[in-house]
Amino acid sequence: MANMETDELFTQVRTAHRLLAAFYQRLLPSIEQIAKGLDVDFYTWSPKEFGRPAQLSTNPFDRWGWDMLPALSTYYVFKHVEDNNKVRVGEYLVEFLVETDTVVKSDLANGAEPDALNLPQNVGDAKSTLKISVYAPCENSESNWHHNVWNECENHPACETPEPIKDPDTAVVYCGFEVPLADLMKDGAVDVLIARAQEFIDITVEQAKSLSLESV
Repeated sequence: MANMETDELFTQVRTAHRLLAAFYQRLLPSIEQIAKGLDVDFYTWSPKEFGRPAQLSTNPFDRWGWDMLPALSTYYVFKHVEDNNKVRVGEYLVEFLVETDTVVKSDLANGAEPDALNLPQNVGDAKSTLKISVYAPCENSESNWHHNVWNECENHPACETPEPIKDPDTAVVYCGFEVPLADLMKDGAVDVLIARAQEFIDITVEQAKSLSLESV
């Protein structure tokens, strides 16, 4: 590769890193503002498609390059819970799923690391989305909210209006909606999303309470 091409490549890399930092500097505070408006506290976060960056004693050269981009597709989970290890009807989790590139999936190459320059769709065909979901139990239990509620539920489709569904394998009711991530960057978006998410919370929690009463 010629020196001029190399210089241009690393100019693009430096630009990309700065743009991503600026993006997350706007994205994360916006999600936090929505969470505060919903009166929920931060609980956990995790990448959806790939692993976290290597820990101190983990060899990063044995990991995928995609693991260096943990926020590419990421869950941010907030809670309205009194005790993390006591699941109670009336309490709930709110999940924010940010997918900045819907084409990028960990299983694209049948177990091998997906080639970033040879994905099935180009950047223009991909989407960037934000999905906000609610998880509300319909049974009390001495369980952990992360491991036994959120982590046990299957991924579920978004809906335009609140239509809570009981997870077939757990005593959890869930419901969520999806918007283009660009909507979060609009003026007044935080207030709009707070109001819409609160509607989903209210209806989902009420459905969970109704199912709880039916089982008594």
